[in-house]
Amino acid sequence: MLPMLQLCEDGLTNSKKGNENLENKKHRRPGKLAKDIHVPKSTISNHLKEIEKTKKLDKLVPHELNDYQKLCRYEVCSSLILRNKNEPFLSRLITCDEK
Repeated sequence: MLPMLQLCEDGLTNSKKGNENLENKKHRRPGKLAKDIHVPKSTISNHLKEIEKTKKLDKLVPHELNDYQKLCRYEVCSSLILRNKNEPFLSRLITCDEK
């Protein structure tokens, strides 16, 4: 393994200063994390992309949806489609054109 890659992997788990576990700190910014473990910010960003972590709502989360999330989205979309078929949205709008 490349020395820089090994350093990053070790740093993500343990900080050099106090053997602090950084995995639980999902709100850390890549720049702050890079300073803590003494590596370039680009290295942290590249590794986050490799493990498919994306920043959403100021938190690093997996980019892919799990099966439960997919099922929930499917159910919501299906109910919205059925609702629109039974009660069309545009027919409920009232418009007025005054001059």
